[in-house]
Amino acid sequence: MIFCLDPGHHKSVEGKRSPQVGPGIGIIEYQFNLAVADRLFFLLWSAGHVVCQTMHEETAANRSLVGRRSFAKAHKADALISIHANAAGPGGWFDGARGFVVFYNAFGGESLGACIAGELAGFSHPRRGGLLPSEGKDRKGVIMTDIPAVLTECAFMTNHKDAAFLASPEGVEKLAQAIAAGA
Repeated sequence: MIFCLDPGHHKSVEGKRSPQVGPGIGIIEYQFNLAVADRLFFLLWSAGHVVCQTMHEETAANRSLVGRRSFAKAHKADALISIHANAAGPGGWFDGARGFVVFYNAFGGESLGACIAGELAGFSHPRRGGLLPSEGKDRKGVIMTDIPAVLTECAFMTNHKDAAFLASPEGVEKLAQAIAAGA
């Protein structure tokens, strides 16, 4: 199978971070997304899949959502997995929201999303049911493509407990393994 990984956002995207960032405290989202994508790349490749990735640390410019979808299609991907961390609240820490959610598209992403959500539920709290179609106010542009696609919001970077998990090497490893097992 050919997987296209999309580490959501880019280092040029302002404001995608925990309220506080430091060792074991919180994250800058693009760095977290890249860490999970890089580890996931290796896990899927080691399992015999072909894997491509829309962005890397050295990617100079932020690819548009259309550009990311086009990249997946150009590489003949069978599935697109976009990796993110969620945020909630009025700014600052907001411990009222925690856990993961997986959005899926209408072109076959529900099955892939259900498998990934099932693996994430093994160690994390599902948010709003854990698995949602990408439509209406929850429309996630990067996965609006005609190949099976999911967008994982792995946990809340604005929740103290979730942010500490996201910031840890163990958290990155567990999330990458869960997504790989579900894929």
